Amino acid sequence: MSGKPEPVVNLGHNVTAQCSFPADNSVEGRLWWSGQPLADAVLSPGNASQSTDMANALMKSHSQIDVDFFGGEMSVALTVATPGASPTDPWIDVADVKKTTVAWFDPCVGLVKDSPFAPAPKVDQKWGPSGTSAPGVTRIHVDEQHRQLTDVGRMVKNLLFADHPPFTFNTLACCGQVPDGKPGVYSDPTSIWFNVFFGIYQLDAGKADGWKRPFGYETADGVQSAIHGEDIVRLGKSDWNWFSNYMYGVPASVCTKYSTVDLSTISFSATETKAIGASHWHSVTMSGIEVASCYESNVPGASKLVENTDAEAIWESTFGLPCPRPEFPVSFIPTKLIAGLNMTYWEDDAAYHTLVFGGTAGVGSDPAFLGDQMSAVAQLIEQSYPTAGFTKPA
Repeated sequence: MSGKPEPVVNLGHNVTAQCSFPADNSVEGRLWWSGQPLADAVLSPGNASQSTDMANALMKSHSQIDVDFFGGEMSVALTVATPGASPTDPWIDVADVKKTTVAWFDPCVGLVKDSPFAPAPKVDQKWGPSGTSAPGVTRIHVDEQHRQLTDVGRMVKNLLFADHPPFTFNTLACCGQVPDGKPGVYSDPTSIWFNVFFGIYQLDAGKADGWKRPFGYETADGVQSAIHGEDIVRLGKSDWNWFSNYMYGVPASVCTKYSTVDLSTISFSATETKAIGASHWHSVTMSGIEVASCYESNVPGASKLVENTDAEAIWESTFGLPCPRPEFPVSFIPTKLIAGLNMTYWEDDAAYHTLVFGGTAGVGSDPAFLGDQMSAVAQLIEQSYPTAGFTKPA
């Protein structure tokens, strides 16, 4: 992540705070009173809270910095006192800041079935090795909140889900394996892995936020629920154009160009349910979803990647470096994808949770490639999530 200093937040009483991101999965919080440092905490998911006490002849303070790595929030609380005028009143409180959120950020730690880690599906080696684009589940909040590191969730909310309540996007994304420090097959238009992901989504739709149905479903009728195809198309446009390629450095104007949703251009089919493991899943197939790629040509005058976010280096390292090919002189060439999905949902008092295991391939590619991805995700369901789907219909 970026160590670039973020804006200083004024909390009143001469107290200021700052949040920055010095390394992968860590967050640094700093507090000052009247310009004097009170606390400097580097926090991680395994150590998400730090309290600090300071005392000298001129002041004493107690501060607390907490980071919610799932919600993407840093909060602070502190008290500061200075010496009083008499022995009977030795200290006077000059600052008392109750717990206050001072920064929001994305991406952060996500969940699939209550776990920040999910096993990765593996395809047949004949296609070349695959791997995950992150060591755990990645989360992006699709809401109106401005966030540090990347504001892509707010951008997607306004562009593609303006008429939807906010929701949380969780993913374990797999792509062609990336050699360390080398061009990747995800960015190589001559590879079958070009612009291709497979893996897991979990979409959390909060009831208090206004959701009356699960994301991707018309109604909350359990196994009888019909698929809401437009949600899934918008999700694909969001993931490829924005959560993946914009984060890699594709200009926003290119991502916007391929974010139009026209269902008349997309082939869509859904079965009622099928058994996978010890439960039942809806099976969905879509074809013709056009999205931008992160391909960058090295031809003179070709469009170039840009720095959209402070997390760009992470996306470049996980997807692989650009892979220019002389026979492809234009950058960010689009692809049309075919997708296969296995879907289910469950609900609790707080939210509907839609779970999707699926794969993609370029339209016109060898059908066995997508077939092997779908076999891999079905095997993962059977081995690790056998009861995650719907109860068998009566």
